[in-house]
Amino acid sequence: MKKNFLFFALIFFASPAFSQIALLNVPASVKTIYPTYDSLSNVVADKYSPWLNYLVGQKIYYIGSNKINSLYRKNGATKEIEYLSNDSTLRGKYFSVEDVTTNSLEYLLIREENTMNFYYLRPSFIPSDFVVVGFFEKMKNLYLGKEYVMIDNDLNFVDFKTREHNYCLPEKKIWKCVNVVVDPDLSKFYFDNRVGLVFENDSLGKYYYPLEFSMHSVAVNKNLVLGIFQPINEYYAEQKALEEQAVREATARKIEQAKNKAAMIKKYGKINGTKIAKGLIWVGMSKKMCIDSWGEPNDINRSLRKDGVSEQWVYGINDPSYIYFENGILTSIQD
Repeated sequence: MKKNFLFFALIFFASPAFSQIALLNVPASVKTIYPTYDSLSNVVADKYSPWLNYLVGQKIYYIGSNKINSLYRKNGATKEIEYLSNDSTLRGKYFSVEDVTTNSLEYLLIREENTMNFYYLRPSFIPSDFVVVGFFEKMKNLYLGKEYVMIDNDLNFVDFKTREHNYCLPEKKIWKCVNVVVDPDLSKFYFDNRVGLVFENDSLGKYYYPLEFSMHSVAVNKNLVLGIFQPINEYYAEQKALEEQAVREATARKIEQAKNKAAMIKKYGKINGTKIAKGLIWVGMSKKMCIDSWGEPNDINRSLRKDGVSEQWVYGINDPSYIYFENGILTSIQD
């Protein structure tokens, strides 16, 4: 009986020790958060993995390349991704980006619109052979139909007729964005980027401006649209404000000049006071009169003589004027 009691007591009191199982403290997996696509840029060469993930769910327009296409397709038999030698039937079509996949290289898995035809696109290889539709539409909403004043000329403007750069477009001219275009021919405007804005000026004609190349100008002039333009309403408002400020400053100067004239007339009489208020000097003036007319000199050179003191007053630095005093009276002026 005692043995049985000891046996059950041992089991009862020992069981909590066996029930406390230590679990391995595994840290929670960190989910990679990719940037949200803001539609402000198309895919460019420096947006490699993991940046391509932000294109999942986006709609793209396939243009192709004049050199070599970047489309691949999975071989039905081998299941290997193989190069698609001819993409002519797929150019000008829309695709949805389904996923980003890696098979020694990184690809966008894309599906042809309204079909179940899947392809692999390697944008890091030729980043300019398709356009993200969201980017294109965003550019239309931002710029199409709007007028701007060119504040700073940009070297990337290309004349639509001559297809040549114009490095001497005049500033402060009004330009209207008349179109947003996708260039199917890379050789047309000599750029790898296919999306550009078409600006028109009444006297200067139409010019093409590639959007991706505006990034440098934006970095230099962050306060300007595309780094070179100011919206026309902002420009006119700014010019009006400057004109109003100029009027205020001119009015303030006139008031100050009138006060100074009145003070000089009271001090020196009408004739001399009027001339001093105009900034005139003449032989026979006192040093005080000269100071009231021209202000304090930049330098004074004195020399002592038997008959008194001679002074040379210097006004200005780069192109100085000199006036000479004998015993406090102006005797000579040298401009």
